[in-house]
Amino acid sequence: MTIPSKLQNYLSAKKPILSLCGGETQKIIINNQCGLDLYKINNKIISKKIISISKKKKYILDKMSLRGYNFFIKNFEINKLTKDFYKVLNNEKI
Repeated sequence: MTIPSKLQNYLSAKKPILSLCGGETQKIIINNQCGLDLYKINNKIISKKIISISKKKKYILDKMSLRGYNFFIKNFEINKLTKDFYKVLNNEKI
């Protein structure tokens, strides 16, 4: 999976993601419900969605943040990546 390193940083910061990206970034945000996917949406709708998320209750934003952070830990945390790297070197399944 190839994603911008910025996304990993944002996920690790436990913040809801606002993204204009497609591809894997879009899939991660949608599948994990960790932010807003704004890809290929016109500017008026983007501004309405941003205003809408800014009015959400804190616990809803916290849930989004936690889902993103959990995805980060499961997929990108350094100890997991190191283990996966050594498995690849040893021709084991990840």
